[in-house]
Amino acid sequence: MEILFMGILVGPYVLGLMRPEMMQVSAEFRKIALIVILLRAGFELHRDTLNRVGRAALTMSAVTAVFEILGVTLVAPQWLGMSLVEAAILGSILGAVSPAVVVPLMIDYMDRGLGTHKGCRH
Repeated sequence: MEILFMGILVGPYVLGLMRPEMMQVSAEFRKIALIVILLRAGFELHRDTLNRVGRAALTMSAVTAVFEILGVTLVAPQWLGMSLVEAAILGSILGAVSPAVVVPLMIDYMDRGLGTHKGCRH
């Protein structure tokens, strides 16, 4: 969270400390960061774990994405003055990148061993 606030602070809209060249390549940096996050999450998965919790994980991710898309589609036209199609596209984009928020937290929980006693079979 601190990193997010620092990025806002040094970015072009507050203090303007970032060089213009950095702003031109920021889209590429975001793509690379997302790829690294998703790859790291993929490397942390094990086949037996997926077989055990696959259906629940699929359901949780699909339900979350559907609610994000519907929520943004319903709210964005009033709050942001978008058309319904633009709001649906924005909702789809947010639903697609939300793993970038959730996956690092999941990896942190896995590294700390939280919830492992519930996930193992005896």
